[in-house]
Order: sequence, then C-alpha cells, then structure tokens
Amino acid sequence: MKNTKKKNKSGSRGFILFLLGPFCVLHLIFTIFPAVYSFVLSFFKYRGYGEAKFIGLENYKNLLGMSSTWRQMGNTMIYYFSHLIPCLIIGFILAYAVYNMLGKRSQRFYKPIFYLPQLCATVAASMVFGVIFGTNIGVINQLLGTKIPFLTNLNYIKIPVIVLIIWRTMGWYFLILLSGMSTVSTDLLEAAKLDGANRIKQIRYVVLPVMKPIISFLIITETMSSIKIYTEPALVTNNVTATSMPIAAAPFVNVIVSNLDGGQFGMASAAGWILFGVILIFTLIYMAVFNEKGGI
Repeated sequence: MKNTKKKNKSGSRGFILFLLGPFCVLHLIFTIFPAVYSFVLSFFKYRGYGEAKFIGLENYKNLLGMSSTWRQMGNTMIYYFSHLIPCLIIGFILAYAVYNMLGKRSQRFYKPIFYLPQLCATVAASMVFGVIFGTNIGVINQLLGTKIPFLTNLNYIKIPVIVLIIWRTMGWYFLILLSGMSTVSTDLLEAAKLDGANRIKQIRYVVLPVMKPIISFLIITETMSSIKIYTEPALVTNNVTATSMPIAAAPFVNVIVSNLDGGQFGMASAAGWILFGVILIFTLIYMAVFNEKGGI
C-alpha cells in the first residue's frame, strides 16, 4: 500500500510538472529574465552595443529632472482619469438599466452591441477618428459648420484621443459591471423595497456594496492597461514615431519609445520602471480604498 501511495504521489507530481513546466520555462525566459535585465540595465548607460557604463541613479535623476517627462506623465493622467470616471458612471448606468429594467433576454442583444468597439482594431479605429475630427473634411466640423483644429491645435489635440478611448473601452466596463449585477441578491433588493428604499437608495446601500469587488477588479485591471497607453495618441495625431508626436498629446510611454529610438536603452529601462512604480502606487491605493474591511 505504501509503495502504491508513493507511486501515485510521484505520478501526480510528474503530471503537474508536465502541465506547468512549459509555462514556467516560458514565463522565466520571456517575463522574469527581461524584467530583471531591464531593472539592472536602468543603472547603466548603454547604447545597445559596446560596453555598458554603470552610472547608478543618473538615468532616474535625468528623467525626473526633465520637464517633458512630467508633461507626458500629466498627459497620461489626463487620458486615464478623463475616461475612467465617465466609463464607470455610464457603464454602471447602462448595466443597471439593462439588467434591472430591460430584462435578461435583452442582454443577448446589448452585450455584443456595446462590446463591439472593443473588438475593433486600434489602428483602424484611430484612423477613423482621425477622419471624424479632421479640420477641413472632418465629420464633426462638417456637421457643425466649423473648422475646429482638433488634430493640429495643441489645446484641442487630446479631445479626439479621449473620445476614442471612451468609445473603445465603454463596452468592457459595461460587460464587467453587467456580470457583477448578477451577484446582487434579488432578496436584498426586495427587502430594500419593502423598507421604502427608492432606486437611488437601493443602488447606494445594496448594489454598490455587493459589487465592490467587481468594481475594484475593473478599476485595477483598467489602471494597468490605461497608464501604458501609446497607440491611440500616436495614430489619432498621425504621428506614429516618438520623435514626431507633439508633446502636448504624447503619453509617458513616449519617453520609453523615444529613448529606444535614440539608443538610450538604460534611460528607456529607467522610464519603464518609473511607469511600473506609478501603476503599483495606483494599484495599492485602490486596494486600500476597496478593502473589504473598509473603504467604499
């Protein structure tokens, strides 16, 4: 019996190793090693060839001392918050209306309709929005009879990017929040109705507290994705290279790309780790805010 148990344990271990082994090896090669290597490289001056020169924290000091770095980080924060808040509010309203007012059958229709923009290629969507917000032949200017330079004036150049981000990500918010609605017990809602709670109070005291983990998941995952934004600003402004993108529209990832284009691999690595630090800070803040023992 003991030998049989040992064979079963060894067999199960071998099966688990067979399943997880390839993933662990690939994860080590393509994720862990590049991350460690880029962190070490951030303390060096290296152009991709020749000898790497150790310079300590100089890359970080240089980046944090540049006004352009802070300007591009500010652009990233504008893109992030200007779509996060509207998408959360509108997505929640739409999810609540579809789930509680239109019935479950209507979900089969609204789910693909709202999620369809998320499936559109970013390049194609950016090109379309570039046409919509064009100055001379743009759809919006043609309808309004104006010539607002959305894509050339630095005061307006963020607007098409923000509208594009909202249009593309709204379906993701809607889908996640709609799924979260199913976690709200109908018994709790009925009890709230019997106690005289209107819809607003039901949402405030029943729906939102129950959906807190779903909202937390949505915000944290969206934070990790949105702060790394680069493609939409580059393509909407028709500047696909880091050197030609206007600083008024460039996100922080542009710092990484521009340093890579210039052969400053150590500086690019340092910028990447600064971005990682920003994402980590936001994630920790949201985890603290949405903590089950406290928070909203």
